[in-house]
Amino acid sequence: MPYDDDEYIFDDAGIDDMPVFPESRRFAGLDNYEKMSLRDYIRSCIQEYRECSGRFPTENELVEIRKRTMGVLEEDWHITLKNDKQWRQFFQDNVAAVIAQLQKETEGNE
Repeated sequence: MPYDDDEYIFDDAGIDDMPVFPESRRFAGLDNYEKMSLRDYIRSCIQEYRECSGRFPTENELVEIRKRTMGVLEEDWHITLKNDKQWRQFFQDNVAAVIAQLQKETEGNE
């Protein structure tokens, strides 16, 4: 078996052992399914936050949620999303829509 100087074996590496390099994309380069999945993830994060804390996230907490969303995208789909204006606008629009809907549901339950 071939070894390198550090005694690592190279001829038995499988495709699952190969590193995956994320693809860097702008938000506009995402397809509709990816955008829908991001929308669903944002919604679930806001709902979960509301259920756990009893309040809506602050601006700083929303920044953390946005970063976490980008991290999940990179881990699960191997896409590094550039933090461009379109992505930030998409995130803000969806956060506002989710909060408005949750407020409406809360008012309807009272």
